[in-house]
Formats: sequence, structure tokens, C-alpha cells
Amino acid sequence: KSAARILASPSLIIIIIIILILMHYSPICVLVTLFYLLYHCTSGSPLVYPPTCFFSIQKDSNGIFWFVDPLGNTSVARGVNGVGIVGDYSPSQGVYPYNSAVLAEFPTNTTPKWTEQAYERLTRWGYNTMGPFGDSSSTLYPLFPRFELLQLAIKSGAANYKVLDFFDPSVAAKMKSVAVSGVAYQATDSKVIGYWSDNELNWGLGWQGGRSILSHYMSFPVSAPGYMTALNFLQSRYTTPAALSVAWGLITPLTSFSSFVSVPWTPTSQDTLKRQQDESDFLFIVASEYYRISRDAIKSQSSYGLFLCDRIGGIPRSVRMTGLFQAAALYCDAISFNYYQNPSMLEVNWAHNLTGLPLLISEFSWRGADIGLPYGNGGVIVPTQTDRATRFGQYVMNITRHPAVIGYIWFQYIDDIDVDVGENGNYGCVNITNQEYTVLTTSMRTHNALVDSNHRVGATNPVLPPLCLATRPCPGNCSGHGCCNTETGKCKCASGWTSASCATNNTVLSLDFTNNVDPPPNTFKLNNDVWGLATFASKNTIVTGGALRIAINNAGCPADCGGKLYSAGGLSTNVNYGYGTATVRAKVFVLPNAMFQIHTLTGAWEGGNPNDQIMWQFTGTDKFSFDIRGYANGVFFNVARVTLPYDVTAAYHDFK
Repeated sequence: KSAARILASPSLIIIIIIILILMHYSPICVLVTLFYLLYHCTSGSPLVYPPTCFFSIQKDSNGIFWFVDPLGNTSVARGVNGVGIVGDYSPSQGVYPYNSAVLAEFPTNTTPKWTEQAYERLTRWGYNTMGPFGDSSSTLYPLFPRFELLQLAIKSGAANYKVLDFFDPSVAAKMKSVAVSGVAYQATDSKVIGYWSDNELNWGLGWQGGRSILSHYMSFPVSAPGYMTALNFLQSRYTTPAALSVAWGLITPLTSFSSFVSVPWTPTSQDTLKRQQDESDFLFIVASEYYRISRDAIKSQSSYGLFLCDRIGGIPRSVRMTGLFQAAALYCDAISFNYYQNPSMLEVNWAHNLTGLPLLISEFSWRGADIGLPYGNGGVIVPTQTDRATRFGQYVMNITRHPAVIGYIWFQYIDDIDVDVGENGNYGCVNITNQEYTVLTTSMRTHNALVDSNHRVGATNPVLPPLCLATRPCPGNCSGHGCCNTETGKCKCASGWTSASCATNNTVLSLDFTNNVDPPPNTFKLNNDVWGLATFASKNTIVTGGALRIAINNAGCPADCGGKLYSAGGLSTNVNYGYGTATVRAKVFVLPNAMFQIHTLTGAWEGGNPNDQIMWQFTGTDKFSFDIRGYANGVFFNVARVTLPYDVTAAYHDFK
């Protein structure tokens, strides 16, 4: 009541209006805000999120992230890229085919009629926002809340995946200039949800060639600020090039830091965890500077607009990419990434747990192979329009179960025929003659209507079975222990279950070697991989004298050891097992500079897979203690050091 009396004071209302207008709120927004506050103060209705005149991101009492619109309403953002009246240019035809079709369909009052049609379609399909790559001059543009793509670095010289020196003051000045022209004119537009700084910058991702940012910066001219930053980084960690060579496991040692450019870009056998961590740490330094410049440039023009990072090309869950996400966490309001594959909660969890930020899917799509369009680079191709529709439903219902996912944006409104870019194909909700793909858009309408409730309920009940939209049956419906792959009719079994119908329980494992026999081939596998200074070889894992014996030696190395100084051995289970207790009876060996480990992992050991781990690690010549270590979200960490009352090398002991 006291608030109502305050708002009833004409002088105070005038003061509030003046203050809000001085803060760049539009007069309409000011009036709506005052009426909204007056209504809640006099009616006693709950004021969950008060109006702010601009979009924000909030985390509710259940730990679920939401976009909040200017009037305080929560929702998951559902958008479409590339909405426009023009479409792509066809060099072979010398015209814009989609625009020609629209002109033929609406020969008079073309723009108003197309706008009315597109607005009806998007709202009917359940979309509430628009993404980039559309026609910003169209009359449809102001009707929807929208995301703005600024291309700060790309317009400053980073096109075609070129890596810029973000420590060069001239680069920062160019990026700020781009922000001024891209933000200032719409800084008070309440329809602008937020800004992306760039799209798919080269951060050294695998599909971009895999060359690390550290390698790029060390190849800059020696007078470049970025080169000096990289050189100082290396010299702060390694007193000599030889020390760097050993830590990185290089076959050909460096003779100087300036010869760093000779290090292979894509690590194969010349790779160590130390190298991965160094590359991640330097990526953190560079990305932090980029995100700082971007945030400051955007906020200097609009203090209200959300900074949604750049649109990262995927979720690169690896040690090397950890630094990128850690840097983004310092400056961004949300992490955005173009994520075309089927959603993996391992990757989504990795991105969120590493940053603590909400997540926005800035692109995803599938192309059908039944339309007859050429197909270049880009998203996944599926057989038919029905497959596109099914994939859409599976994707959005799965991804929005995560409490941190606040939206997704489909690529795109119209089929892509831009042959010069090479990303051709059936991306569209409509074809180039402006006809709807009704099977797809029906699925969009159905599932877009469900995602808000799915986000609210699913995110508060994370222990849910995988979502299966079955179109091809699987044996025994996977026995309740897996999810049916509706394309192949095969089960994907939950951890600890095997067989075609997921009916076999493999959560119990027992194996001894008292009969001097090799491990059953379907139960265990011998490791063949590279780690540290050693190559794993099957010859070093043998059964003799009633025991499994693991050897380490340097015979024939490095020539017969994959370029490494030693060969070692290891044994892994061939299937995944469920939760429970694992017991290993072992007599541990200790050697200088060697390590004996017992691991549990969430996936296969080979191939550098970044699986989470718990490990018992016996290091060097220490016979009376070991370390318990963990590996999660791309980072190793120490858990505890355990001191034992006995010599681990003197006899067999049970480690449980």
C-alpha cells in the first residue's frame, strides 16, 4: 500500500519518468513499467521478475536459467536464422530465386504481404525470436525480439578463419569502431535480446585445422605484440627450449624458442598432457583479451544489451579448449555455440560446469537428401523430410531438459543455394519457391509449444530416461536399459548392460589368471596408445606364473617405440560397467620416473578421449604411499595422498 501511495504521487511519477528517460528508456517502456508496478502494488499479485525494458537472463529458485523479456516473462528462446525476403544469389541464374518467387506470388504490395505471411508462419511454428543472417531492412525485423551478430573481429580482419593479434592496439580500435556502428543505433531498442561478437572464429578447433592459438601467435612477426606475449608465456614456463621439448614429447628437440614454428600443428605421437595444458592456458590468455575487448566495446554503446559471447563452432570438450570456455566465463552473460550433432549431455555439462553460465544453441539443423539440392559443407544430411522432423523433436526436447540451456536457433528459414560459400542444401523451413516443408514445420509447431514446460519440469528432474521418439522398433524395446536408435533399429545400452536388446547385465566382473591363460578377448583388451614418454605395446602385457604381468622397457627405443623413449603395457575392460566396487589385487612395481596406475574411466582409454577418470597413482620409487587423482571437465586435480603401513612392492595387496 505504501508503494501504491508513492506511485500515486504526481511529482514522484514525473521524477521517475525523467530519471528513466535519462537512462535511455523509451517513453513507451516508461509508461508500461509504471502501470506494471502500479498493478502489482495495488493487486498484491507476485512480482517474480520486475520489468526492466530490456531482456535479461535469470536463474530461478530451482536453479533453472531463463530468458526474461522486458515485462518480466520467462521463456526458452526459440529462433530461426536467415529470415528475409531476398534469399541467396544464384550465380548460374544471375538472380535471387527466392526473391523472384516472392515477387511472382505477391506482384503487388510485395513487402507487406510477405511480412504478414512470414510473421504468421513463424508464430504458428512456435518461434519467439529471430537470429542473424536475415534481411535487417525488412518490415518483419522489428516485429520479433532478435539476436544481433556484430562480427567485431571478422570485420577487423579475421575473415576466412584468420587469427588476429588481439594484443595489437589497432585491432582493438577496429573492433570498437565496428561495435559503435553496430550497436549505437539500436542501443535502446527493447527488441534486441543481446549481441554476439563474432561467428565461428578460429580458436584452433579440429575442423578448423587443429592448429593451436599458441602456434599461430608464435608465427607472428617478432615485433608483433602477440608474438612477444607468446614468447614470454613459454619462457616463463621453460628455462630452455630443451626443457620444452621434453615436456611436450617432441621427437626433434627445439634448438631455440624461435624454432617453435617447426612443431607439428596437429599433435599425433608428439603430444603430452603438459602440451595440451600449455596450449589451453595460452588460449585462455588470448581469449580473455578478445572477450574483454568485445564486452567493453559493446557495453560502451549499450549498458543493457546482453553479451552472448561469440558463436563457437561446436562444444570442443577437451583439455586444449578448456581455456577458451574459462575465458568466456569471465566476460560473457551466456555461452553460445553452433551445435549440429545430436545433443550430448556430457558436452553440455562440460561447457556449463566449466563456466557456470547459461548456454544458447546459436545454430543447429539437418538437411534432407530427398529434395535434389546440391550439398556442400555444413550440417548433417538425413534421408528424408520425416527424418528432419524427427531429429528436430528429439533435439529440442533433449537439449532443453538441461537447466542451463536457455534457447536454440534453427538454421535457417530458406533453403541455402549459395554455391560460392559451399554450405548448400535443404536447411530451410521453406524452399526457394516459398513453399513450406510441412512435415518439418508441423514438428516444429508441436515441440516448440512444449519446450518451456519441458525445461521447467525436465530440468528439475534430471534423472530421466533418454528421450526416444521411436520410428523403427528395437529388439525388446531395449529391455528398459537403453535407448532405441530410430534410424537403425538398434539399441544403445545403458552403462553395465549389453546384448542386442540390452538384456545382459555386465555390472559384475571377475577374472583371475591362476590358470595361466590370456584374458578372454571379449572381456578385456590390451592398450595400444601413447602416453607421456612411452608407447603402449601388447608385448608388455603377458600372463605368466599365475599372474598378469605388465612390463616397461626401452629395448629398441625410440625406433621400435613409436618415437618414444620407452614401451609400456596396460589392460582395459572391453565394455562399460555400472556403479559399484572395483577390486584389483596387485603387486605394484616402482621405478624412477615411472608410474603404475589403476583407473576407472567413463569411456575408452585409447585415442586421447577426454573421458572423466578416477585414478590411483603410484609414482617413482615411493613404496609406501599413492595419490588419488581425478580428471573431469578437461582438468586433472588431486583428491588425496594416502600413506600405507606396508610396502606395496613386497607382496600382493587388494586395492578396492
